[in-house]
Amino acid sequence: WTAPAPAQQGPRPAILIGMHWLEIGGAEKLGFDTIRWALEAGLRVFVAAGVPSIQRLAGRLPDHPDVTFLRLDRYLPHPLWPRYVENLARAENIRLIHIHHCRPLYESLPQVRARLPWIRVIDSTHIVEHADGGFPRSSGVWSGFIDLHHVISRELVDYYRDRFQIIGQVRLGRMLERGGHPASLPEPNMQPGKKRLQVAFVGRLYYQKRPVVLVEALRALSDWARRNDVELAAKIVGEGPFLDAVRALLSRYGLADRVALLPADAPVPEILRQSDILLLPSNNEGLALVCYEAVEQGCIPISTDVGSQAEIVPKDLLVPLAPRACVKGIVAAVDRLWRDADFLSRQREALVRSWTAITSDPTAKDVLMPVYQKAAAGLQE
Repeated sequence: WTAPAPAQQGPRPAILIGMHWLEIGGAEKLGFDTIRWALEAGLRVFVAAGVPSIQRLAGRLPDHPDVTFLRLDRYLPHPLWPRYVENLARAENIRLIHIHHCRPLYESLPQVRARLPWIRVIDSTHIVEHADGGFPRSSGVWSGFIDLHHVISRELVDYYRDRFQIIGQVRLGRMLERGGHPASLPEPNMQPGKKRLQVAFVGRLYYQKRPVVLVEALRALSDWARRNDVELAAKIVGEGPFLDAVRALLSRYGLADRVALLPADAPVPEILRQSDILLLPSNNEGLALVCYEAVEQGCIPISTDVGSQAEIVPKDLLVPLAPRACVKGIVAAVDRLWRDADFLSRQREALVRSWTAITSDPTAKDVLMPVYQKAAAGLQE
């Protein structure tokens, strides 16, 4: 009997990157980053999405002869993925599989491990879902077929340890670029007693981000601003199924002239640079990438206390999850930042501490690039 082994001759080593879909989101941003890193490492790249969709970001895939987008979401039922992945891996010399929230690729792993044991498998996870654990739970269930779990937050390191007793296979890699952030944080755009406040929201208009709660918070902030002789304006950046509801509520509450609705491709860094407060009334988050961007632009985030948000947002700026309490908490936090210079200074110091700690951690590229380079060189574990 001879143990299965890769072919000695064939195409240059390749990677299969499985994504949930090619739409706007934090996991998808990391997926696109890993495509670039894989090319940089010298791998040929095959990309597949598990969820049928317009895949509106497909046009952002690198225009490179070594990148192939396989439209399995259009024509291949999930039960047929395992056989297809095996045949693809044999034909294209795939040495590495990287899963970004791609359920049918997780379900292909038993066949990959049984028939192609030389292929290394890694995954990246972002957020624990309240209802069923989400993709971290799926990842933990399939962990026996996975060589490395890349996670973006310490909450997920703890989750794998406490829920699945997985320690050595888990690596923390932040969604930051090494050297891609400022040496220090700017002073807050917010100033006590300011007569014009700009509020921002950046995110998909889906239930997870709770856009209806956002509008209720803007309504309450508008009442607060009127009582305190403050001019309030807001910008909502994002698209999704709640857009019509958001537009209707803004009109009903008389806020349409003060709240700008901007498309998902709006210049987020510039908007945050012009904003005092970023609102994140989410039902759940991993560690919202937009929080990194906000603090680097002097914009103060106020978030629900969910997921890993406490790793970046100070305790006094975390608000309850329950909708009414969330709205009241947002108004109270804004009011205190506006009235109390010492409180504002303490929040800035807390943001600097958390930002410094996060930027000193390994980045996702630090964790993943050595794995990619080893696969590109055709090296076996």
